[in-house]
Amino acid sequence: MRSLWLLLGLGLLALSHVQASTDIADELLDEDLDLSDIDENEEEFLRLLEEKNKIKDIERENEIATKLAEVQHNLLNPVVEVDLCETMSCGAGRICQMHNEKPKCVCIPECPEEVDTRRLVCTNTNETWPSDCSVYQQRCWCDSGEPGCTNPDNAHMHIDYYGACHEPRSCEGEDLKDFPRRMRDWLFNVMR
Repeated sequence: MRSLWLLLGLGLLALSHVQASTDIADELLDEDLDLSDIDENEEEFLRLLEEKNKIKDIERENEIATKLAEVQHNLLNPVVEVDLCETMSCGAGRICQMHNEKPKCVCIPECPEEVDTRRLVCTNTNETWPSDCSVYQQRCWCDSGEPGCTNPDNAHMHIDYYGACHEPRSCEGEDLKDFPRRMRDWLFNVMR
């Protein structure tokens, strides 16, 4: 429906432009011409002038029709840009960016700053990180050999649990004696 109104508006605009130019030309001709003084040469000149104006009108109408056809074609066949990164899966710590018109996975350039302590993450190296994004970003930098890598061993780092890291307790006394039973119960529950 919108395209119909657009086409109608363009058509009216073109028609008013043509009508205005012909009205001005008619006024000029009416003021300047006295038909009683015209001889055969002038009559021939006027015929040529009229023919030239008809050709100009036809060219103008063709130009307007071409523009209308182009607008209609664009409305009926819209150009849809496809985001190639939309279908590409990059994994944790990486995002898709276009390089030379091709999608490529790169390390996340910046992680959002987390202020909530519940977002803290403890890794398998017993090191607390501000967020899971920071862990994955660091791992990506170390995998790629980028300058942001703080320790090459971080390429194998993974999240152990969410929250700040706890110092491992030493197993002594009753806990040490009870360990075999607890391990047996745990294995029994896992293997069911």
